[in-house]
Amino acid sequence: MVLDTWATSSVSPQIASDLVGGKIKIPYSLRPNAHDIIRTWAFYTIVMSYLHEGKIPWNDIVISGIVSLGGEKMSKSKGNVIEPKDVLEKYCADAMRYWASGSKLGADLDYQEKDLVTGKKLVNKILNASRFVFMNLEGYNGRDRPENLEKVDQMFLTKVGMLMNEYISAFSKYEYSRAKKLIDDFFWNVFTDDYLEIVKKRVYQGEGDAKLSAQYALYRGLLSILKMWAPIVPFITEEIYLENYKDKEGDESIHLIKIEKVLVEDFDENAWSKLVEFVSQIRQEKSNAQKAMNAEIKLTLPKEDLEVLDGMIDDLKNVTGAQSVDEGEFKVEFVEADKE
Repeated sequence: MVLDTWATSSVSPQIASDLVGGKIKIPYSLRPNAHDIIRTWAFYTIVMSYLHEGKIPWNDIVISGIVSLGGEKMSKSKGNVIEPKDVLEKYCADAMRYWASGSKLGADLDYQEKDLVTGKKLVNKILNASRFVFMNLEGYNGRDRPENLEKVDQMFLTKVGMLMNEYISAFSKYEYSRAKKLIDDFFWNVFTDDYLEIVKKRVYQGEGDAKLSAQYALYRGLLSILKMWAPIVPFITEEIYLENYKDKEGDESIHLIKIEKVLVEDFDENAWSKLVEFVSQIRQEKSNAQKAMNAEIKLTLPKEDLEVLDGMIDDLKNVTGAQSVDEGEFKVEFVEADKE
């Protein structure tokens, strides 16, 4: 007599239900399943569930790929297996999850150590960015905000909201690699490269509502970013949340906070893009002139660009070291040159 090894695996939904005293019943919400056992585990389970209970066992089934090395399936018999324990010791669990979250549904994922290196750098960057934020939020209660936010802060929070909606849409379709790319691009390019640099001087040296606006945006924006990173890099996000947010937000864990779509206001992408463009252009001018990034300048901008940047000129001056911003053809003049 031959016993099919899938005899018990094919009734795993019923076994799981019995283990919790029948409190959870078919259909379950999700079954994760690699593509190499679709014909066996998935098919047998569906058939057994349908024949025994007249129901399909899950609402959704997610078909993943396998991990390969150099394009070839990892196998102990081939001797090409990378031990997860060794990877965890060399990098960290968050770095490994960061690499794994790059896989697409149904597609195999090749082991690339460079992705672990990138993951570890990300963990350090999240920690350092959070330290900068909370270094400038001493005494801030997480709730106070000015009646009107500064334009740059409002645009940043709107962009965070837009990102959140895209991120949720991606995860709702189990497109976790797309969700990862969305938050990855935003964190490195919009948050750390652009917004933190633009708002740095105002949160360092600002006063009154101008500083409060930056504090509010940094507090709320970082929390949203951490919530989006949490499924991918759960340990560093939990550490930051427990240390800095728990007492103010009340939730016991960042992983217990519900992520929901938000209603976002109309967003002037041209204004944000123009601000970032000029910051980059002025930095390039300083680099070409072999000047320090904090070198003071006199800046001249076309009238149409000044109109687009209305409400953001002070932040532009802060981040570029501009003593003045005049109307005219684009020009960057270094203040030191006037003294010679």
